[in-house]
Amino acid sequence: FVLAYDPHTVQRTFVVPTEYRNLPSNLLLDETAPNEARVTLSGSDRNFRFLEPGSLKVTLDLAGARAGYQEIPITDRNIRLPLNLLPYRIEPRIIRLYLREQLADATAKPAAN
Repeated sequence: FVLAYDPHTVQRTFVVPTEYRNLPSNLLLDETAPNEARVTLSGSDRNFRFLEPGSLKVTLDLAGARAGYQEIPITDRNIRLPLNLLPYRIEPRIIRLYLREQLADATAKPAAN
């Protein structure tokens, strides 16, 4: 068993868009919800050469969310990464957002029978 240390490991930081998925239809995401995170990746310089920064994304699943303030942790599982790069740091680690109930449109007309 041999463990080799690569002295050429580097870290690079990227501003990554945040995508919210599976928002229940009765809720609205507040406009102040963060739309990006800073992700620092670690790997060899060679592996960074093959990275498409536009392919990086933080995805948060809001299925089952309820109205009110939410604190959602960002973990390695929320970041789409190539296999040869590892997350070193994620900022913020917790996304704080507010979900409000969507009010029914008062101007909507009832359906005709």
